[in-house]
Amino acid sequence: MGRLAKDIAGKTPVSLGLLGAAAFMVIADARVIDPLLHIIADEFKVGVGSAAIIISAYTIPYGLFQLVYGPLSDRIGKLKVITIALAAFAVGTAVCAFVSNIVLLTLLRVLTGMAAAGVIPVTLAYIGDNFPYEERQAAIGKYLSALVLGQILSGSLGGIFGEYIGWRDIFLLFGIVSLGIAGLLWRGTRHLSDGHRP
Repeated sequence: MGRLAKDIAGKTPVSLGLLGAAAFMVIADARVIDPLLHIIADEFKVGVGSAAIIISAYTIPYGLFQLVYGPLSDRIGKLKVITIALAAFAVGTAVCAFVSNIVLLTLLRVLTGMAAAGVIPVTLAYIGDNFPYEERQAAIGKYLSALVLGQILSGSLGGIFGEYIGWRDIFLLFGIVSLGIAGLLWRGTRHLSDGHRP
């Protein structure tokens, strides 16, 4: 998954491993909340139905803001958008660990959903632009395997943290790991050009 390919201009695209790790965090964060819902509801003294708003608070902005990041990435560069979006996602996710009520948690989930929307779709566009045609399908397949892995493991991670560690710690962990990935992306891509339009 860390295989590198050469793009048309001869520059080296970012490794699929790093991009896949970012995708894993975003998709896992979307699904990890499901097994934690009743625990969060109990802590904040609300019904599970009321607490469920934190799920749609993430997914709705996630879907809507994908429309924004496409034109933005064409203008300022896909790698830059992915890195900034992941960093904002990381901070928002980590702060979720310290909320004192369901309203603040809902607001933060809205903000993290907005930021997360700039990772997966823009990465798919980046792969399409920078991997040679003969390698593109394999690259997309490897990238999508990270998404599937995130979907599979997120429920188990949420259950383990909810039962034995604490629901707040999973958000803190996801935030720290995502910030580390964003840092690696910035370090590895600051000298690369991905062909954005001036």
